[in-house]
Formats: sequence, C-alpha cells, structure tokens
Amino acid sequence: MVQSKIKTGLKVELALVAIVILAGLLIRSVNYKLHLNFSTDQAVFSTNALEIFRERKITLLGPTASFIVEGRRIFQGSVIFYTDLAFLLFGNFDPIKSSFAFTVFSVLMIFPLYFGVKWLSNKKTAFFVSIIYSLLPFYVNYTRFLFNINFQLALTPLLIFSMGLYEKVKKRKSLIMAFTGIITGILVQFHYQFVVVALMLVLYYWFFKKIQFKSLLLLFLGMVTGFLPMIIFEIRHNFYNLQTILFFIQRKSEFAKNNLKGFGGISHYFLTISIMLLVILSSILKPKFKNVYLSSLFFILFSIDLYLYIPKPTNSFGNPPNWNYLAEAKAHEYLMEENLSNFNVVNLAYDTVAEVQKYLLRKDGVNINFEDYYHNNYLFVISNKKFIDDPAYEIRTFKPSRIIKTWKLNDFYSLYLLKRG
Repeated sequence: MVQSKIKTGLKVELALVAIVILAGLLIRSVNYKLHLNFSTDQAVFSTNALEIFRERKITLLGPTASFIVEGRRIFQGSVIFYTDLAFLLFGNFDPIKSSFAFTVFSVLMIFPLYFGVKWLSNKKTAFFVSIIYSLLPFYVNYTRFLFNINFQLALTPLLIFSMGLYEKVKKRKSLIMAFTGIITGILVQFHYQFVVVALMLVLYYWFFKKIQFKSLLLLFLGMVTGFLPMIIFEIRHNFYNLQTILFFIQRKSEFAKNNLKGFGGISHYFLTISIMLLVILSSILKPKFKNVYLSSLFFILFSIDLYLYIPKPTNSFGNPPNWNYLAEAKAHEYLMEENLSNFNVVNLAYDTVAEVQKYLLRKDGVNINFEDYYHNNYLFVISNKKFIDDPAYEIRTFKPSRIIKTWKLNDFYSLYLLKRG
C-alpha cells in the first residue's frame, strides 16, 4: 500500500515536471523563426565551429571577451566552439534547425534542475525554480539561440544536479564533489561570470555546509581539472590572460570608460549568477511554498509569455528594428542565385562585414576572399537607405560603381548588387 502511494506520487510528480517542460517548449516555439537571434556573434562562433569540423583541428582557445583596452582582450575557452558545433551538427549547420535543437536541449535540462533542487531543498522549491527557469521571460529569451552564455545557462542544471546528488547519497561523496568541481571549471570556460558562481559554491560548502577540508580540496581540484585547457594556454603563452587582467587593473579608468558604460543594462551578464543564487538561497532557507502559490506563478508567467510572444515581432531578439534572420536567409538565397566569384558583402543593418552572410556562404561551400573589400568586382549591399555616400570603408572604397540589380528583402530592407567601374 505504501509502495503504491509512492509510485503514484512519483508519477504525479513526473507528470507535473513534464507539464512545466512542455509549457517552456511551447512558449519558446511561438514565432520561433521571427524571434531567432542568429547575428554577428552566432555567425563568428559558428564559422569557427565549421572550420574545426572541416579541418579536424583541436584548439584550446575560444572567442575573446567583450572587454577591451588598447586592443587587448581576454580569451575564453574553446568549449564554446565545440558546444556550438554539437548543435550545428544536429541541425546540419542550418541556423534555424541548430538553434532549435539547442532550445529543446535547454528545456529538457529542467529534469536535472528539478531533481537537483529537490534534493538540495524540497519538492515545492524544485517546482518553484523549474517554473522560473521554464517561463520567466529573462530565461526564455536566452535559451532560444546559440550563444556562449546561453550554453552556460543550459548546462548549469548539471551542476545543480551534482550538488543535489551530493546531498542525497551516502556513498562516493568524494567522487561527486570532485565531479561538481569539474563541471564548475568547464562552465567557467563559457563565460567568466561563472567565477562568481565558483566563489559562491566555495562559500556555500565552507560556511553553510561546513564540509571537511578534504572535500573542499577535491572541489578545488575538480575546478582546476575542468578549467585545464585554459590553464595550459596560460602556461604556454606566458600567462596572457592574467597579464591582460593586470593590464586592465593598471588602466582602470580607461577600462571603465571603454567597457562599463551602460554595464548594468547588459542583462545576460547575470544569467547564471541569478539562477545559481536562487538555487543556493533556496537550499539554505528551504522556503515552504503552497500549491496555490506555485499554480498561480505558473499561470501568471505563462500568460505573460503568451502576451509577449504571440504577437509577431518586427525584429528578432537583439537585432535592429525591422531586421531578422529570415531576411538574412532571403539575402543569402539571392547571393547564391547570382553564382558570382569575385564579390563581397556588406550589411548596413547592423554589421558592415556581414558575418552571417559569410557564414552561410562558407556553409554552402563558396570560397572567396572574405576579408578583401579592395579588389572585388562586385559588392552586395543590404540597406534600408541611400548608401552610396555611407562612410563605411567597404562602401567608400568601392567607387566608381553602379547598381545593376535590386531585390526586396522585406518592407524596409533591400539587397543591392553593385559592379565596380
């Protein structure tokens, strides 16, 4: 009788988790192609991933962080490119299919998130955190496109699951603690905001859980192991990242002027910090949520999401007004139909060097000099205005020239084909 009740309770529990997952997937699927952000960063990461796949090469270095002073930047881990490659392979390098594969993966990670929080705190807190991750617009927006911080967010439930497992089991705790550290180290490679999370973990286990020094050491060694590719890079290159950080500190006023203006508005810098802070506080405080509160939260957030995402957006997330990936894809089709060889592309909507178009060209096997805007006979220009006198050097150096063809991409943007001479 007791076992029957336990099985019934578990079935109900799994059914409710499944509802949270399906709701999250449904919301993210609404007008998916119109919301999809596949812009400069996504194209650059995907280009690197494509090169890694085709050349079968191994690299320790990922993209640079956005902070810059006098041309110096901090490098992030190559795990970004390899993770991007995994989803690109799943979608046959098509941006829409690959991004949607990541979206499905992100939502399915509610399973480890739920059980991790359940073992750390309690069942109702697990539902609370899962509903927040599934339906809060902040997390919805950043689990719908390929991006290093988004990868970090989607993989963080594995860390939470490992933390919960450490609380649940009585055996092999040392192995689980080391594994927790390894996951943490790997996640730091995606974006350095996770250094804050790593510090939060150390403080959590040291002050609140009061684990033995041996376990704390295993956590630290695990972090080192997970971060090992970047440590190898540092040793091989005279601690370049560390020197760059010291360089930033020495020029702190210049750093602040160039990088911190409007910093508080960059919400994705707090993605994983926010979810981990929520989980850790929940495991410490163990709040007691009533079923009616959880149900209300679910329906309120679901209703807000429907209000936000059912209307067709005029631009995709993070893109300029009236621009989206579908316009990029249409422009690429026109480029391919012309079957030219000595040409280049300019996108005056937001990225003059047109990284998305260049990724799509590389994907389809087109081989041109993508960096040369001085010797090309033809130039494709995406614009919503008169561009002949545009100061961008890609346009300025392509003179004299004349427009020989025009295509309409949407109600605001057109694609122009120019011929030199």
